[in-house]
Amino acid sequence: MFIFNTLPLILLGAGVVSINAIVVNRYTALGITIIITLIWSTPLAAKLITMPALRFLSGFNGVYSDFSGYDRYLYWFVIRWLLGCSVIVVIILGFRLLKKLIIK
Repeated sequence: MFIFNTLPLILLGAGVVSINAIVVNRYTALGITIIITLIWSTPLAAKLITMPALRFLSGFNGVYSDFSGYDRYLYWFVIRWLLGCSVIVVIILGFRLLKKLIIK
């Protein structure tokens, strides 16, 4: 359960904190955070984002069986979560590079 519930929340928290660290104005950062949270982690993500790999904050959608547990779903869920981590890291690094180019 840790992987399916807690890791997406940690990733969402990292994204929210990084947005608030990058954007200087508090209210603008709050607005961007709300929009990104609504797009990535609510059922609205299924309608707006058609590629399932990019819905990395949506949680576990598979069937749990008492007999076999999560079985093969665990591997693919972790892969999707790692893709989400890499997307967040690329966004953060892109914003930092953009900030350095604007300052110079």
